[in-house]
Amino acid sequence: MEIKRDQFFLFFKGELSPEQNAEIMAWADESEENYAMLQEERMIFDMVNLASDAEPAAPSVRKLHFSWKAAAIAACFVALLSTGLFLDRTASPKVDMMAETCVTAPSGTRSQVTLPDGTQVWLNSGSTMRYSAFPEGKGKREVILDGQAKFDVAKDADHPFVVHTYLADIEVLGTSFDVIADSERNRFETALFTGKVSITQPGVNGNHYELAPSQKMTLAGSELKLGQIEDYDIYSWVDGLYCFTDKPFSQALSDMENYFDIKVVCEVDQKEQDARLTGKFRLSDGLDYALRLFQLSTGLHYSYDSNNAVVTITR
Repeated sequence: MEIKRDQFFLFFKGELSPEQNAEIMAWADESEENYAMLQEERMIFDMVNLASDAEPAAPSVRKLHFSWKAAAIAACFVALLSTGLFLDRTASPKVDMMAETCVTAPSGTRSQVTLPDGTQVWLNSGSTMRYSAFPEGKGKREVILDGQAKFDVAKDADHPFVVHTYLADIEVLGTSFDVIADSERNRFETALFTGKVSITQPGVNGNHYELAPSQKMTLAGSELKLGQIEDYDIYSWVDGLYCFTDKPFSQALSDMENYFDIKVVCEVDQKEQDARLTGKFRLSDGLDYALRLFQLSTGLHYSYDSNNAVVTITR
């Protein structure tokens, strides 16, 4: 099958029929070369559109209580983390921290941060992490997280690593785990891949929990519940993949809201919103591509108001 360039343009604009959309996606799945070409065309399409729009706002990355030299480092953070509206890129800033630092992954991106002790942190879209200079003597390495992050903590028995969140504190020595701590949506989950973590809720009757590998602690209502990790694919956001297994359509849309910083208005009945979906796609393909996949899976239609960042779902 041969795809002409003007078909790509119409595909990204959402002006092809469902049958034509399906043909292009089937073509992209035929080989890595085809998929790479589709990605390249998508990047060209996005850059052309962005060139005609206002320049996107710089990510919120700042240093507090610091000197002129620290301000220069913060400027480097902005240069490394800046990205286009729909393009998913990872940044890898590394800083010699002198004071409190605040790093935010811009909407529609992931960002990788190397902390002074060598700990690797991947921040998901819209997530924020703050941290101060780690102690040289005895003491704890501490960060504050709002959002989602994956940590690969450098081992240091003399300096436990603590992640403070709105709901609980997570303490480790050296391990790999994923944390969701979204205060706005009241979502909390800690999933442990390797090592060991302890979770403590300050001021809540001293509640304390410990996780072993392949276990997770999730907020259900007002209680933390222990469970097993059943689907590791959902943590593939670090690799730029959005994976979903038997997930309600409404929850998938909520994830898109969070990742791309948009608002979704569903003008369909609850039964259609509860439809279960299974699949995966690369987040770098952008919001339009994700919505088009959902459209093909559900038979529903969408419209996107880019000026107000609102997606409307209709029958």
